[in-house]
Amino acid sequence: KEKKLDKQPELSTETALVLGSAYISREWDASLGEPYASNGETGVAQRKGDFTTTVYNWLDVIFDHASSSYEEGDWCILRKYVNRWNLIAKFPLYAEEIKGMSVTPEVKRHRLGHIINEPNDDLIPLYTFYHKKTAAIPNGRTTLFLSDNVCLFDGALPYKRVPVSRIAADDQIDSPFSYTIAMDLLPIQKVYNALCSAVCTNQAAFGVQNVLVPRSAAIAITQLTEGLNMIEYDPEITHGAKPEALNLLMNKKEVFDWISYLEKMMARISGVNDTIQGNPEANLKSGTALAFVASQALTFISPLSRSYNALIEDTWTGIIDILKEYATTPRMIIISGVANKAEAKEFTSKDVEDIDRVIVEAGNPLTQTLAGRIQIAQDLLQAGLATKEEY
Repeated sequence: KEKKLDKQPELSTETALVLGSAYISREWDASLGEPYASNGETGVAQRKGDFTTTVYNWLDVIFDHASSSYEEGDWCILRKYVNRWNLIAKFPLYAEEIKGMSVTPEVKRHRLGHIINEPNDDLIPLYTFYHKKTAAIPNGRTTLFLSDNVCLFDGALPYKRVPVSRIAADDQIDSPFSYTIAMDLLPIQKVYNALCSAVCTNQAAFGVQNVLVPRSAAIAITQLTEGLNMIEYDPEITHGAKPEALNLLMNKKEVFDWISYLEKMMARISGVNDTIQGNPEANLKSGTALAFVASQALTFISPLSRSYNALIEDTWTGIIDILKEYATTPRMIIISGVANKAEAKEFTSKDVEDIDRVIVEAGNPLTQTLAGRIQIAQDLLQAGLATKEEY
């Protein structure tokens, strides 16, 4: 909770829904944590160290695209933009190379729609290569390098397994690449945007009323200003010609019908029905019906849900493995139990060495929706297991 680790799976899930996949790395940083001793020669404080986690999208992860699935790949490369001065503090032997490093156009930071690197930006890309422990490389391998081939570290994999986990909205068959319904929604959204843009353009251009006046009408323009006016004209002189409204604002009904159709198609493809959006259909009045419709949307995202649970399992199992290996100095942890009562405890790596893995068991997702909670409460009330106040 202190490290905001609950936010990172949420960010990863959102990234996976939009881009297809996301990745979380967990690593040990010896420069973090509270100081516990001082180096007599340098005077630099020795710290307890701590684990760090980082979220990556697929633009910053390189893997073996020839494998049949991401899990079967033996290696991956992470790209992370770090402050060059912090990097110099960690690797003083390469201070000059790091100071003089510039960001080339090929590796500038990309966000959705634009590039944000400046020529003298303090943030530079740091690449971390991980290779799992295999028959060919029994100790695994870790390499830290910069984009201009400056190698900062090269050695064995310091973890039990490659410290990178992936979440994917869904997997492409026989491919390490992911798939998301956003790829199906994108072309529909482009058409939707074009139609809405056409309506808005028409409204903005012709929203002000125009008046069509015959040349033979003896009418001064000033008579039509300042709101309501009385306009007089002589039908005999104008031969029956009179001013009339020029209506260019009309949008065809088919345009709005098509916009509504696209909205329904996007909701159907994404599995986000009206009940989940908070606007259930009029014929859905009972809690049972609402809960059933909500469960359909939750079932639709089951591949993402499984990947989400696996992400949490892998991440926290990896964190426990890191603590078992490197948390040799005592550190405090606050554990929250029944009724959120907290208890502070001190632990070291020996206290967690018997933990083999973390397993996630998903609860009932209906309890996280209003319709589901209403149905459960009604069932308890009817069975006499709850009072009106508890309801």
